[in-house]
Amino acid sequence: MDPSLSRRCLQICKDLGIKNKFTATCHLQTNMTERVNKTVKQMIAQYAEGKPNSWDKEIAKLAFSIKTPVDESTGQPPAFLNLGREPQLPLDLILDDPTEGPSVPPDEIKHVALSYRDRLSQMARSL
Repeated sequence: MDPSLSRRCLQICKDLGIKNKFTATCHLQTNMTERVNKTVKQMIAQYAEGKPNSWDKEIAKLAFSIKTPVDESTGQPPAFLNLGREPQLPLDLILDDPTEGPSVPPDEIKHVALSYRDRLSQMARSL
């Protein structure tokens, strides 16, 4: 890996308050991805038991059920951490009034977008 790229990635993580965590390459049980994969495999196995020919059509529902509960370690659902907002259910779309607009003040949205754009521009110039 290019050392300057590594430094930039570390700086971006620092700027965003991301704490890097590393695991041993030969000990997959410590890897959170492996933990999620285990959960997914268990869910698919349970679901496929009753519907062996159609379980693959329900993957989105299984993914939603993994992404929406609050995680004990972060106190937030994974979907919120990835999207920056709570995911919407079909019922939410029916009950919510889309004309109300975003719940975040426009000035804050603009500030975050400009800050992110500036960091990306700075990174692009340093390439």
